[in-house]
Amino acid sequence: MGLAGDVVACLALWWRRAYRMAVFVLAFAAAVFSPLAQFAGLVAVCTAASRVRGRALIAVVVMAAAASVVFPFVNPSAGEIVKVGSRRSCSR
Repeated sequence: MGLAGDVVACLALWWRRAYRMAVFVLAFAAAVFSPLAQFAGLVAVCTAASRVRGRALIAVVVMAAAASVVFPFVNPSAGEIVKVGSRRSCSR
């Protein structure tokens, strides 16, 4: 996904309360493939998880768990932040 997908995901947040699951699926799909859409995906998952019940909530949890597994494979360079931060030592 390119910048257009990121922009669409962020603009979709405008309708997140009226169309909870649709915006969640759109923004979260963009967030899996693009680090720039992570904010939109996070807002969408929080909104959906706080406002849906039953099977829809199960779908939100399963998709969020699947995305956390898929994201590092799609974006291998996104893990570089964690690697750089873990190399620091507190020794003097």
